[in-house]
Amino acid sequence: SRWAALAGRGPLMLGLLAIAGLVGGVAYLVLTIGMLPHPSEFTRPRMPEVLLSSTVDEVWTELRFPGEAEVWVDGRPVGRWDSQVRLTLTPGAHRLAVHFAAGVVEREVLLVRETAPTFTFDPAEAVAPPPGGDPTAGDPR
Repeated sequence: SRWAALAGRGPLMLGLLAIAGLVGGVAYLVLTIGMLPHPSEFTRPRMPEVLLSSTVDEVWTELRFPGEAEVWVDGRPVGRWDSQVRLTLTPGAHRLAVHFAAGVVEREVLLVRETAPTFTFDPAEAVAPPPGGDPTAGDPR
């Protein structure tokens, strides 16, 4: 009978149906993959990294601030960046200063080996520099 013949081919039909489903799924993925955003749209831009120390005990120190600012370490300018920078510094006491257009935010910090501190600088805390320039000029360090 017809039903018996169809039932005998059941596993074959299921196999063909499974293959058709796989082919359709792959075709769908191939067609829609072009609509996905590029992976670079998901990643943050790489943070600038500056080696100011090359010792074994160096401490990676991250500085974050809104907008563009000039960064000073221990009374000396080290560069100008936008939003953030990672610096390697030796363990111990340091003076970090971020120079905004509105003024300077300065912090005395103590860096400890085997840590990776992050410091955030807000221009709302800025102190206007004295007339004539460098706000750290009077400090003998």
